[in-house]
Amino acid sequence: MPTLAIQAKSIGAGLVINHGHGTFVTANEIGENCLLDQMVTIGYNNESVPPTIGKNVTIHVGATIVGEVNIGDNSIVGANTLVISDVPSDVTVLGVPAKIIVARKPATTHRQSKTQPKKTKDAS
Repeated sequence: MPTLAIQAKSIGAGLVINHGHGTFVTANEIGENCLLDQMVTIGYNNESVPPTIGKNVTIHVGATIVGEVNIGDNSIVGANTLVISDVPSDVTVLGVPAKIIVARKPATTHRQSKTQPKKTKDAS
């Protein structure tokens, strides 16, 4: 029996699997720059469609994601969390079942605010 198994229609560039022991993944799609820790299970429940994982998602040790759920971009799934419903973008979820414990501003908005030039008053 393998200790690491991954099956997905598409996997984005930059997937990192830390210590893949006991990690089993059946996903519709895994976005770019995702990180999976050990003992993670992603797959079907009684439905015929597996989860979809967004971009820049971190899934920590022992987390389980099952069913036709979507994990939003830039989200974090905490250790030993059970995800059975959609997770929005830019949040951290934790618990059994998963609950949002931190909501962040979207990364693009944060970056844009740092790079926007300051408005200056016209000297005329």
